[in-house]
Amino acid sequence: MDQRTGERRREFLPHLLPVDPTLHWANPPGGVSARDTRPGFSSTPGQYTGPIPIVTHLHGSVGVGDESDGYAEAWFLPVADDIPAGYATEGTWYDFFAAKAEAKFGAAWSPGSATFQYPNEERASTKWYHDHTLGLTRLNVYAGLAGFYLLRGGPGDDVRDNRTGKKAVLPGPAPSRHDPPDATYYEIPIAIQDRSFNSDGSLFYPDTRAFFDGITGPYIPDSDVSPIWNPEFFGNTMMVNGSTWPFQVVEQRRYRLRLLNGCQSRFLILDFGNIPGVKVWQIGNEGGFLVAPVNITDDHGDRVLLGPAERADCIVDFTDVPAGEHLLHNIGPDEPFAGGIPGVDFPPADAGTTGQVLQSGSSRLRGAIRRPRRSSSICPLSPSYRRRRRRAGSRCSRRCRCSFPAPRARRCWARWPAIPRWRRRSGPRSTGTTRSPRTPPSGPRRCGSSTTPPATPTRCTSTRSCSRSSTARPSSSTKTPGR
Repeated sequence: MDQRTGERRREFLPHLLPVDPTLHWANPPGGVSARDTRPGFSSTPGQYTGPIPIVTHLHGSVGVGDESDGYAEAWFLPVADDIPAGYATEGTWYDFFAAKAEAKFGAAWSPGSATFQYPNEERASTKWYHDHTLGLTRLNVYAGLAGFYLLRGGPGDDVRDNRTGKKAVLPGPAPSRHDPPDATYYEIPIAIQDRSFNSDGSLFYPDTRAFFDGITGPYIPDSDVSPIWNPEFFGNTMMVNGSTWPFQVVEQRRYRLRLLNGCQSRFLILDFGNIPGVKVWQIGNEGGFLVAPVNITDDHGDRVLLGPAERADCIVDFTDVPAGEHLLHNIGPDEPFAGGIPGVDFPPADAGTTGQVLQSGSSRLRGAIRRPRRSSSICPLSPSYRRRRRRAGSRCSRRCRCSFPAPRARRCWARWPAIPRWRRRSGPRSTGTTRSPRTPPSGPRRCGSSTTPPATPTRCTSTRSCSRSSTARPSSSTKTPGR
């Protein structure tokens, strides 16, 4: 609030993660003449703490005009009153594409925003959107700017039963806007990402190359290796739709799971083999439905391989799965994937951390939930406890035995599997920070999160407000229903 005028002052928020200013990146401090370049330094600079540039890209979309494609140099800053003088507020190509969008479909871009049009002309398929800013894509996606974009309708969505030739009905419904909090879904989009956390529950990301190979300098031109650049990053925590190691209740029936590998560097090998009686078929990928289903259980040993940004549309049958709790494992490597067999050609992911994706509870009754194994780090399973809001730094309730102190936690974290200790090699090696395995993240705990766009052309308005949020969503993108 401005004390002189009484008007509310709009202030930008710096990035949640360390921004490397030595890359070829958006570079707002360079002004109009030096934006979208790699600035020069004679000594190691500090981290960039200015406003965050963003621009949204719909990954895998067909027929999208270049003005709506999320061009890396068409980024924009939020509208704020405290942006330093001389900063560029838009990327090099922002004005060009803004004029093109207005001439093409009559959308006038306002400061701090962009309006995109998606024709949705391709086959029904599983797509996702994410940030695409020059030199910042990895950080903005890591901070949360990503989500599903599910395309339905058209001739490509007509699925036939190969036994009868009649139209088949896939498991549903899927999550959609304005669903009640207790809605039950049988089509569930699942975005799998790896993350790391500091001891206070905040996201960790390396701010020095020492995390990767121990190099700390000296800086250019004394060395041709920057002390800041990191060629890759592997987090030591698996997250599903923004929650670490979540719990999903399933019935003894078939589900449609749309899987997305949202990791930066990690290949996933999802292993359903530890779920007794489960059967898995892959019916589609990022391009739409396959010509015929692939029997993952019989032909591929219940394993699904996903590279970064790859999607798989699967039918998972829990009909013969006994009631109880079961884990979906990842047996891909905690390092770059070069092919081969897990355990033979490379060590699989740490079975106690990155080897665990999510826990499912199978029940014969709709909505029934089994009480988890007793553990001092799991809260009592009671609806009143789950609804109870927590104060920062305090326990979940007077009778709760858990010791989660994370200020970001909003609810009592019932039904979570006991979280094992970290493997030492997964932790940060140079920043002096540690990550606590007992710190739960904030956000919804349900696996399902999606809004399905219509088959007709839609417009997506991407804006960056001045409110504290780790995710900026276009209007045509997804919303995560939480309990």
